[in-house]
Amino acid sequence: MQGILNAVSKWAPEAKHRNCARHIYANWKKEFPKKDYQKRFWMCAKAPCLMLFNLARARLAQKTREGAQAILNTHPQHWSRAWFRLGSNCDSVDNNICESFNKWIIEARFFPIITMLETIRRKVMVRIQEQRTKLGKWTSVICPNINKKLNVYISLSAHCHAICNGEEKYEVKHYDNGFTVDLVSKTCSCRYWQLSGLPCCHAISCILFKTNCLDEYVADCYFVYHFKQTYNHCLNPVEGMNSWPSSDRVPLRAPGYVKMPGRPKTERRREPTEVRKATKMPKTGTIIKCSKCHLPGHNRTTCTNISGAGSSQAGGSQSAGGSSQPKGNESFARSKPTGSHSAAGSNQNAIVVLSNIQKSSTSGTKRSSTADVSTAQSNKKVNLPISQSFNLCILYFKFILRTSCTSCFI
Repeated sequence: MQGILNAVSKWAPEAKHRNCARHIYANWKKEFPKKDYQKRFWMCAKAPCLMLFNLARARLAQKTREGAQAILNTHPQHWSRAWFRLGSNCDSVDNNICESFNKWIIEARFFPIITMLETIRRKVMVRIQEQRTKLGKWTSVICPNINKKLNVYISLSAHCHAICNGEEKYEVKHYDNGFTVDLVSKTCSCRYWQLSGLPCCHAISCILFKTNCLDEYVADCYFVYHFKQTYNHCLNPVEGMNSWPSSDRVPLRAPGYVKMPGRPKTERRREPTEVRKATKMPKTGTIIKCSKCHLPGHNRTTCTNISGAGSSQAGGSQSAGGSSQPKGNESFARSKPTGSHSAAGSNQNAIVVLSNIQKSSTSGTKRSSTADVSTAQSNKKVNLPISQSFNLCILYFKFILRTSCTSCFI
């Protein structure tokens, strides 16, 4: 930074230059990071005159005296509106124009020199065409974005009280501050009208005291006519590089490429305290819905309706149902010992089959509460009540088994 200042003072001593207030604030914020200081700092940066700058700095000193003193050490004459030269019709205190242009040509910057220039030329050609198309829809005298700023100043003029001296000169009372306005020379003692070319809220209160038309008090550079003059000249289309005439000179060789470690940077460096660029769409205002229980308020991972309370209830019902069924089977086997043993005799194979069925039904009831719903339903199907037809089938199976075993022994 110091090298740039020395070069400007040596080679362009009469040229005025500005520093980006956003970068000044980023460095100043490292020592004074509180959020309450931010608004008061920008009030100092956007104060159009020394009186308002001193008032804004006094408000900042009420919060932090060290921070107010540190502002004076950053040379505010290069980044505050209070010291800007009049007549440029530019009140910008940051470097957003260059930042926007660098973002606009970010793709072309990685190409070789000729390809980069051709890419920028085509982008400029498209921009001129788009702006000319947009101009055809404007019907006002002043550009739409300037009208939006004027509407903000008109709303602020409601807090201004103007009195006239009879010669197009006014005295304006704005809260506790007083300003003087001259409509003939188009000046205001706050300096914002002369600095930006747009009437400030003090001047608007005086203009509305006289007329409702603000067009003649706005600088000509904000008119739609001059905006059309900016995009009046179009770029002519150019054929491809293969159609360009060849030169007899020695062709230029591309400089050697030195690959630096790491991935190339495609965005500007953000300050440590600056908000990072979002990589995903924000989910603010959206209602998540669980894919298991289909209830809002949670997702599949944190769902407790199946693996938590819901499963415990299901497990409890299964254990209750499962515990009742084995007792029913045991009561059936115990209540009819004569019939079963009379048909099957002392054959133990039939008893083993019954015990397997009994274990399969009870094993499902002893599973943990985190079992799947399908398994629970299958267990419920196994534990159905035993009907008379099912009993006859068991007796028939015992009879067939006894007959087959007897024939094998014979």
